Amino acid sequence: MNNQAKHILFDLDHTLWDFTANSDATMRVVWEKYNLADWFESYEHFHKIYDMHNSILWNQYGIGMVSKEQLKVARFWRPLEGAGLNDWKLSKEMSDFYLEDTTVRLNKVMPGALETLAQLQEKGYRQHIVTNGFKEVQYKKIANSGIGKYIDKIFISEEVGVMKPRKGFFDIVMKEINASPEECIMVGDSPDNDIIGAKNYGIRTFFYNSRNCLAEGMDTETIDSLPDLIKVL
Repeated sequence: MNNQAKHILFDLDHTLWDFTANSDATMRVVWEKYNLADWFESYEHFHKIYDMHNSILWNQYGIGMVSKEQLKVARFWRPLEGAGLNDWKLSKEMSDFYLEDTTVRLNKVMPGALETLAQLQEKGYRQHIVTNGFKEVQYKKIANSGIGKYIDKIFISEEVGVMKPRKGFFDIVMKEINASPEECIMVGDSPDNDIIGAKNYGIRTFFYNSRNCLAEGMDTETIDSLPDLIKVL
């Protein structure tokens, strides 16, 4: 290692685990399995409405407005209800199928993820997952995708008791890995949850622009692929 850092904190979804590809594959099965073409003009139309409600519900979950179970089901129920199908039981069935299929059957990782983790491990870095997802889902993703063998510690907001990017989340991470901010690097795709939160805490950050987000105004280093980390660390 050619710098002070000893620990690398990786976000999971859209950073190591290819959330977009895995989720979309299952969503297309959901679309067919539950005959959603009867209620929506196209798959793209359904998915756009789902994404909108999912984003809103995650924000509400983060401030305690909805529970975990409400989030999981309501992100399906709200699009269905808006299309005239007010069926909570069906929405729960779709949610259960979606989560199980996506996390168990589909485990595509981001390009170069496993190779990068292996090389960083060889360089002596201790690598950790820091994620806001649900614990039973995130653990399955990490175990089934092959990511887990490179990871030292896993920090999931549901278990930590506070979500990224709050200071309390990083307080717990630093204590558990016995490190200072100066000894850590944060790698993630979310400007708010990953980069700004870690930067404010004094951690060196790498914004992985995996979703072609606007990175203007962020005081951070940027990578376009995970193997780029090997070149700069």
